[in-house]
Amino acid sequence: MGLTISQLETLKAERIIDNENGGIFVGIINPLPTNPLTSQAIRFGQNELARLETFESSNTNLTYNFERNIKLKFIKTPSGSIVISYYNPELNLHEMKEWNHKQFWKNLSWGSASTKLDEIGELIKN
Repeated sequence: MGLTISQLETLKAERIIDNENGGIFVGIINPLPTNPLTSQAIRFGQNELARLETFESSNTNLTYNFERNIKLKFIKTPSGSIVISYYNPELNLHEMKEWNHKQFWKNLSWGSASTKLDEIGELIKN
């Protein structure tokens, strides 16, 4: 059995979301022509990338839905702290905790290729 294209593809630019569980990274890859959101992806450790399929936001929430039912969510509490929730059914992984990386976050800033992931920085600032 050969490798699929998504197994061969690597993130062109990436940021770490969490260093537990082998590292959780988000970044930029080549988009699919059918959905420009797919230029944004997530990877858990050295596992296969999952492309962004849908995105929802409000003043206090960012919700990222990736391929294969992988989910990433940021919630800003009234005190200003950020809670992160991620779910990966392939790894039987579901965590919800205060996000300790917010002070280190730097937007990807790849223009239209990273607009939804760059909203993390806006949530932190506001």
